[in-house]
Amino acid sequence: MSKNIRNTMVVAGMVVIALILTACGSRPSQAPSPASASYAATELRVLDTFSLPSTTLSLVALSPDGSRTLLRESVAGEEKWCIYTLDGVTPTQDDELCLQPDEEPGLEAKFVDWDNAVWSPDGGRLAFTELAGRETDLWVLDTSSGQLNNLTDDGISGDVFPLTQDNPAIEFTLDTYPAWAADGKSLFFARSWYRNGNWEGTTIARISVKGGQPETLLTVSDAPGAVRGLIRFGPADRLVYLVSDPDPESPNSGLWMTEGDGKSPQRIVKTGDEKWFQLRQVSAGGEQALILDLQRLNLKVLDLSDGEIRPLKEQSIVYNATFSPDGSKILYSDKTQNGENALLVHDRAGSEENILYTLTGPTSSLVWANNDVLLVGNSLLVQVGGEE
Repeated sequence: MSKNIRNTMVVAGMVVIALILTACGSRPSQAPSPASASYAATELRVLDTFSLPSTTLSLVALSPDGSRTLLRESVAGEEKWCIYTLDGVTPTQDDELCLQPDEEPGLEAKFVDWDNAVWSPDGGRLAFTELAGRETDLWVLDTSSGQLNNLTDDGISGDVFPLTQDNPAIEFTLDTYPAWAADGKSLFFARSWYRNGNWEGTTIARISVKGGQPETLLTVSDAPGAVRGLIRFGPADRLVYLVSDPDPESPNSGLWMTEGDGKSPQRIVKTGDEKWFQLRQVSAGGEQALILDLQRLNLKVLDLSDGEIRPLKEQSIVYNATFSPDGSKILYSDKTQNGENALLVHDRAGSEENILYTLTGPTSSLVWANNDVLLVGNSLLVQVGGEE
């Protein structure tokens, strides 16, 4: 087997594993503290809920302020996206905006990677790429006009492996893990080049939301598809990113932190030696990160100042969780003592857990918006508040 084929298979395999094990958490943004910040976790309660009535519909994104949601409808292979304004937790049709994304050249809507789609800090735009194994570009959806813009269009689309085998002279990039800058004027993302018949490793780049040539900030690995997570936090645009090099002895593998200009990268945790995990989320102030232990499929809390790792919940397996917008609390799904699936919350520093809501089954993802609206999986919206 040629080196080129092996590297192509590495890209597909590494990114597919990351996709299966990744669930989207809301990215931190600089916004006023939510009302829930004034209450202890044990004082929170559910005020209202909304459930989607149809299995052909799914709620795939919630804006940072909790005022809008993107609803996806898939029928007989045809996709329709609608952006709704929320009245509390109820989508309203007054300001409904719908589009047919498959009409956009180069975009196949069924392959959009919703787990890693991110809203701009002001909620006006949504950035996303395509799923693992595809030639991925960086797209931006204007949530007011419905306009789609491909920021990194290289004129190529389709599955990676056939592309490299059918035309060895082809050139394209894999652009993944978008993360908005604090001012919403640019995006950070991970990039791998394929050209001259070879893969050229993985970099972190930055591009203006207006388009143009991306700026390469730093090279993180000689292997393609090595970044498994990229999150921006704080007004100074600090970046946390996870590198998983196929070589277990590589000095590149681990969880890293760097400034927004890519200078002075610092490794927080070295991976390998039974330390393999997935980066899920960083708290608003950058004190902690949620990581998924890939050996035990259990979420853990990582202290970014000293690299200390602890289970999110002792003697329990927790797969989905999110920080509150101010970073003071952690919301997660788990089974209660009587075996029911439930939403639970505790203070980040540790406290008695509070059972907020009983679920009908396990949930695939959790998002906590700044108005204390929760997106639970792809079909449930929950409004939480404090006890009066």
